[in-house]
Amino acid sequence: MRTVRIGAGRPEDLNTLYTSTTAGDIVKDFVDDLLSGEGISQGTISDGATIDAIEFIDEKVDEALQRLAQMSGFIWYLDLDLALHFVGPGDV
Repeated sequence: MRTVRIGAGRPEDLNTLYTSTTAGDIVKDFVDDLLSGEGISQGTISDGATIDAIEFIDEKVDEALQRLAQMSGFIWYLDLDLALHFVGPGDV
Protein backbone atom coordinates (compact mmCIF):
# COMPACT_ATOMS: atom_id res chain seq x y z
CA MET A 1 0.00 0.00 0.00
CA ARG A 2 1.31 3.42 -0.94
CA THR A 3 0.64 6.44 1.24
CA VAL A 4 0.38 9.85 -0.37
CA ARG A 5 0.35 12.83 1.95
CA ILE A 6 -0.70 15.76 -0.15
CA GLY A 7 -0.82 18.04 2.86
CA ALA A 8 2.77 17.26 3.75
CA GLY A 9 4.21 19.36 0.96
CA ARG A 10 5.96 22.62 1.48
CA PRO A 11 3.45 25.37 2.28
CA GLU A 12 5.60 27.84 0.37
CA ASP A 13 4.55 26.03 -2.81
CA LEU A 14 1.18 27.71 -2.41
CA ASN A 15 1.71 31.44 -2.52
CA THR A 16 -0.58 32.34 -5.35
CA LEU A 17 -3.36 34.75 -6.28
CA TYR A 18 -6.06 33.54 -8.67
CA THR A 19 -8.58 35.91 -10.26
CA SER A 20 -11.63 35.43 -12.49
CA THR A 21 -11.57 31.65 -12.59
CA THR A 22 -13.40 28.59 -11.33
CA ALA A 23 -12.51 26.45 -8.36
CA GLY A 24 -12.09 23.52 -10.75
CA ASP A 25 -9.51 25.37 -12.82
CA ILE A 26 -7.54 26.09 -9.65
CA VAL A 27 -7.69 22.42 -8.66
CA LYS A 28 -6.40 21.46 -12.13
CA ASP A 29 -3.49 23.88 -11.62
CA PHE A 30 -2.70 22.27 -8.27
CA VAL A 31 -2.60 18.82 -9.84
CA ASP A 32 -0.49 19.89 -12.82
CA ASP A 33 1.91 22.20 -10.96
CA LEU A 34 2.21 20.70 -7.47
CA LEU A 35 0.85 17.16 -7.27
CA SER A 36 1.85 15.44 -10.50
CA GLY A 37 5.35 14.93 -9.11
CA GLU A 38 3.76 12.79 -6.39
CA GLY A 39 2.09 10.59 -9.01
CA ILE A 40 -1.30 12.30 -8.67
CA SER A 41 -3.29 12.89 -11.85
CA GLN A 42 -6.53 14.63 -12.75
CA GLY A 43 -9.68 12.61 -12.24
CA THR A 44 -13.12 14.14 -12.64
CA ILE A 45 -12.74 17.82 -11.83
CA SER A 46 -15.95 19.81 -12.11
CA ASP A 47 -16.01 23.61 -12.35
CA GLY A 48 -17.39 24.46 -8.93
CA ALA A 49 -17.73 28.05 -7.77
CA THR A 50 -16.78 31.00 -9.93
CA ILE A 51 -14.16 32.90 -8.00
CA ASP A 52 -13.49 36.60 -8.44
CA ALA A 53 -10.28 36.46 -6.41
CA ILE A 54 -8.66 34.07 -3.94
CA GLU A 55 -5.18 34.15 -2.48
CA PHE A 56 -3.26 31.29 -0.94
CA ILE A 57 -0.48 32.34 1.41
CA ASP A 58 1.69 29.61 2.97
CA GLU A 59 -1.26 27.21 2.69
CA LYS A 60 -0.92 23.46 2.36
CA VAL A 61 -2.49 21.92 -0.72
CA ASP A 62 -5.00 19.81 1.20
CA GLU A 63 -6.15 22.90 3.13
CA ALA A 64 -6.55 24.85 -0.10
CA LEU A 65 -8.48 21.97 -1.70
CA GLN A 66 -10.80 21.83 1.30
CA ARG A 67 -11.34 25.60 1.14
CA LEU A 68 -12.24 25.40 -2.56
CA ALA A 69 -14.53 22.43 -1.92
CA GLN A 70 -16.39 24.32 0.82
CA MET A 71 -16.81 27.35 -1.43
CA SER A 72 -18.29 25.10 -4.13
CA GLY A 73 -20.35 22.75 -1.98
CA PHE A 74 -18.11 19.97 -3.34
CA ILE A 75 -15.93 17.20 -2.02
CA TRP A 76 -12.47 16.15 -3.14
CA TYR A 77 -10.79 12.78 -2.88
CA LEU A 78 -8.04 10.59 -4.29
CA ASP A 79 -9.04 7.27 -5.82
CA LEU A 80 -6.96 4.08 -5.75
CA ASP A 81 -5.21 5.11 -8.98
CA LEU A 82 -4.15 8.42 -7.37
CA ALA A 83 -6.51 10.48 -9.51
CA LEU A 84 -7.82 13.55 -7.72
CA HIS A 85 -11.56 14.16 -8.02
CA PHE A 86 -13.34 17.45 -7.25
CA VAL A 87 -17.08 16.96 -7.58
CA GLY A 88 -20.49 17.59 -6.10
CA PRO A 89 -21.45 15.09 -3.38
CA GLY A 90 -24.07 13.50 -5.66
CA ASP A 91 -21.45 12.76 -8.32
CA VAL A 92 -19.45 10.24 -6.30
